[in-house]
Amino acid sequence: LVPDSLPLPSVLDRMRTARDDIALVIDEYGGLAGVITIEDLAEELVGELLDENDPEPAGAVERESGVWEVPGWLRLDEVERATGISLPESDDYDTLAGLVLARLGRMPDPGDEVTVPVSPPTDDPFTDNEADHVAHLTVMSLNRRVPEWVRLVPEPLTEPAEATR
Repeated sequence: LVPDSLPLPSVLDRMRTARDDIALVIDEYGGLAGVITIEDLAEELVGELLDENDPEPAGAVERESGVWEVPGWLRLDEVERATGISLPESDDYDTLAGLVLARLGRMPDPGDEVTVPVSPPTDDPFTDNEADHVAHLTVMSLNRRVPEWVRLVPEPLTEPAEATR
């Protein structure tokens, strides 16, 4: 048993000392607040851990040449690794969904679109010219009011005024 106010490193120490893989978390009234496992603690420290029982998370999928469907939870560095497209980064967000929310400035609806400046895809035929590029990010679906899937369409920018959002 561990109190819900105990810091995670202390919970980990207690579980390690007792050689327990699981602990019951008790609230201030003595009621059961939840259950915590060693895996939960590790995920708090290093992020999501997958094991043989977890389904493989869906990643970016190229639907047409240069048109991507990307899960909103994907971090921007993972979007770039999967698509070759470097999206704008900020301290205000880490994920594609966060970028869309920040650019919209409100909760999204399916079909909402923002246009952002990007570095061109690495295999893009326009890479050799000096034209700027943009990506159109369209919210395809929501999960708890947050973009679940986003369509990403990069293209060369013909007029600099287009990348306003």
